[in-house]
Amino acid sequence: MDAEAAGLAIPDGIGGMDAEFLDRLVARQRPGARIADIIVVDSLVYGQGDVSTAARAVLDVVYGQGSDPGLPTRLILKFARNFDALGETGIGIVYNNEVRAYQRLLPGLELERPAVLAAHYTPEDERFVLLMEDLTQRGATFRDARSSATLEEMRSLLDQLARLHAAFWRSPRFAAEPELFENHVDSPLADYMRAAIPLMVADEVGREPFKRDLLDDLGVTPAELLAGLRATHLHQASLPQTLLHGDPHIGNTYALPGGRSGLIDWQLSVRGYCMHDVAYSIATALPIDVRRARERELVAWYLDRLAEYGVVDGPDFDTAWTEFRRALVWALTVGWLPVPVANYGWQVNVSNHLRVAAACRDHGVAELIRSML
Repeated sequence: MDAEAAGLAIPDGIGGMDAEFLDRLVARQRPGARIADIIVVDSLVYGQGDVSTAARAVLDVVYGQGSDPGLPTRLILKFARNFDALGETGIGIVYNNEVRAYQRLLPGLELERPAVLAAHYTPEDERFVLLMEDLTQRGATFRDARSSATLEEMRSLLDQLARLHAAFWRSPRFAAEPELFENHVDSPLADYMRAAIPLMVADEVGREPFKRDLLDDLGVTPAELLAGLRATHLHQASLPQTLLHGDPHIGNTYALPGGRSGLIDWQLSVRGYCMHDVAYSIATALPIDVRRARERELVAWYLDRLAEYGVVDGPDFDTAWTEFRRALVWALTVGWLPVPVANYGWQVNVSNHLRVAAACRDHGVAELIRSML
């Protein structure tokens, strides 16, 4: 992004994000696109369900004269929800992280993801905006924990994760450009999560009886989970590092006709250990019985794909399996336990809790984390 775009203020809400603003933003980042007019087809804000850390709108776009042919005419506008009104601050870290991923880390990768026309973050007010293609125009379908991925879609998703991980496996960019990569241990994102997650977990466990019941059934306390999470991150930071999507639950994936899977929502992308992504995707994308029957096979599939894409020092199966089991502590402690029901609605929230809690129970996560403390 050039200096002029860097100084472009982001309006407060969808009402100010008119054609003039979007044209100025896109022109600086995508010179072959000029926006002449927009129609807001739909918008979704916090409290309406299926909205977590950002709001979004669907736009029909009329491009100006001289624009590149073939640009998508239906776009998704993703932008900061009104955190000032909710009394929340610090969330800009995840907004900046996603903008940075689309601008600096993902270009050039052979990876299924939405095409982005513009990405912009303003640190002074913690606002961001992403303007991207509407994937439904390519026939994409979006799932959540009320549904499930097919095994074909699951293998495709693991293939996409293997492509990403292989591209950044032990990357020299981690040392050369450390400012581009958050991590789970000692980065601004890690500091933010370490401050916010315990408070959110305490609030949610106090508010929602079903969350207390799940923890009682697992025989683990919030304090043990948080300590185990920290121990797991410190341990896995000593293993070969790569770029992770960071949050690949089923709701952050999509399926195209033919079974090809893709990834959206890169707000929690970090440098870390590969099994983090693998464990979270498998635990949330499949029904409990299918996950139990096929997870070993799917981990082996992922390892084969990782080797196919050029990783010669990937983990053997036994090592990967142990780290897969350890990584599940994040799926519960960060992935869903702190998430308010209002973010995605009751069914999605409860279904994800049931899936990740079952995986934690099956894999003895309580015992695993206690052994690390």
